[in-house]
Formats: sequence, C-alpha cells, structure tokens
Amino acid sequence: MISEDYWQNERNSLSANLGYYKNFNAIGISLNYSWNRNTGLYGHAEQDNVVSFEINVPLDKFLNRTYASYGTTHASGNGTSHNLRLNGSAFDDASLDWGINATLAGRSEQQVVGGNVSWKASHGTLNGSYSRSRDSQQLGYGIAGGVVIHENGITLSQSLGETIGLVKAPGAEGIGVNNYAGISTDSRGYAVVPYLTPYRRNDISLNSKTLRDDTDITYMTNKVVPTRGAIVRAEYKTAIGHRVLMTLTRPGGKPVPFGAMASLLKSEENASIVGDGGEVLLSGLPQKGTLQVKWGNGQGQETTCLADYIAHKSAGASGLWNATSVCQ
Repeated sequence: MISEDYWQNERNSLSANLGYYKNFNAIGISLNYSWNRNTGLYGHAEQDNVVSFEINVPLDKFLNRTYASYGTTHASGNGTSHNLRLNGSAFDDASLDWGINATLAGRSEQQVVGGNVSWKASHGTLNGSYSRSRDSQQLGYGIAGGVVIHENGITLSQSLGETIGLVKAPGAEGIGVNNYAGISTDSRGYAVVPYLTPYRRNDISLNSKTLRDDTDITYMTNKVVPTRGAIVRAEYKTAIGHRVLMTLTRPGGKPVPFGAMASLLKSEENASIVGDGGEVLLSGLPQKGTLQVKWGNGQGQETTCLADYIAHKSAGASGLWNATSVCQ
C-alpha cells in the first residue's frame, strides 16, 4: 500500500496492488487487482477499482513459435475491456515477426483491429503496421539499416549498435550468423554483426546448416574481444569448390602411402593427409584438376607424384563427390 500527501493542501492519494502469476505447462496465467483513492482540494474523494486477467498459450503444436493471449480488464470507472492477440515468428532464423490483435474497449465499446509485421534481413529491417476502428484507420511502415565502409568495400547491415563485428568469409555467400536473426553473408562473403559487448569475449558463430555444397569453412566460430565503439573483424578460412573423396593409387595398383600429403597443384591451402587405402578427403576442389602428392622423411628422400582427376557427384552422400586417380 502506498500513501502520498501533498504539502500545504488537503490532497492525498492512497493505492494498493495485489498480483498473482502462475505457469502451467508453458501456459501463463496472471491476475491483478489495484485500488486507488484520490482526495481533492476540498475533501472530495474519487475511488477506482481495477481487476485484470490475462492468459498466454503457446501454439507450437499447430504453428511453430506462435502464441495466443487473451486479456480482460474491469475498471469501476470505465467498464470492461477485452483484448485478443496472436503473435509469432517465421523462418528458421525467426527473422520475420508478426502479430494481429483485436480490442473491445470499455463502456465506449470501441472496436480496434490491427496487425504488424517486421522482417529482418542482412541489408536492413522492414516494418509495417495497420489498425482500424469505427472512426479511423492507420497505416504505418518503415525501413532501418546501416552501412559499413571498410578496406574491402561497402557492406549493408541492420541498424548498427555502438560496437559491431565484420564477418569476412571470402566467397562464402548466404552463410547465416547464429543468434542474429536475418543476418547472412553477402555475395563476397561479408556480413555485419550489429551488436557486440565491449571488453568481453564475443563468440561469432556461423550456421553450418546454411553452408552450400561447394563451400567449406575450417572453423565456424570466431572469438573476438572488441573495445567500446570499435569495428572488429572476424575472419574465416574458406574453401570454395567441391568436397571430393579421392582414392589415389600408384601405377602398380598399390595405394598411395598412408600419411602422404595431397593438395591441389600450385595450392597448399587445400592440403589433406592420405588415409588407409589411399583415400583422402579434400575441400574446395574444381570438378577436374591435378593433385600434387608428397611423402617421405623430408631429408632428401621425398617422393612426389601428380594425379589428374575428374570428380563425379555421389548419389548417396549430399554434397560429396568421388574420384579415382593414378598418381605418377
């Protein structure tokens, strides 16, 4: 209970509030009561009692990430009002938020219906809303975003915070950023993470489920510790091309030795170690090309051979190609 008295006059205010909330298997129920009494300058008192009830129900069994709520309020001075809302989000990264509502207001019996939608994309956020009552209707819309200019060009983004991150994954287009709705890399492999916490470790994690079949990234998470107001870069090593499971043999039919190092000719970035039976998995390869394979003790006894290959897409494993080649 709260009591307020006003100095040098007879005005005073007295109020009390009581609330209850309970969650039953993800269904939330709340009940509130408030009482107010205001005394004016000449001792005239006005009293108001307000009782409200609200229930929130998840509808995941029917619509993923969707909630329905109903609320009613009775005020002694304004009658009873009712409000019904339906809210949810769409897409795998919850980048689209939407809501519809209907209200019947008190003694005026004014009816209001409306809806809103917000879509977050890498290049900005779009918002729209509409409401209609007996006497009027309103339409609202807006767009918000940001621009980051860096040494490698210009990258559009959602609205920027004080401390931001710049993802650099060369050539990796359309890779989502975990925990940031709607954000993914552009055609050059850049994306802006608009909000980071300064002076703390921030994990910027790419979504492996959004990798294309021709894209491979060595480490999907980058740890950064930015200062306040900084733009910090998070770089990722990418391999753009096919993932090829190669079987390498020598001219006599024996497999290339276990532990040999295989890489695309004139490129050490795609290197991988040959396993049992001459098998090696390489990422970022063109459909056809030449591999360079080396093995030995590195003391003048190193053996090198070249293997021309043509890869064929595997019917069993998604995104995996196969090839067989003789290294000579």
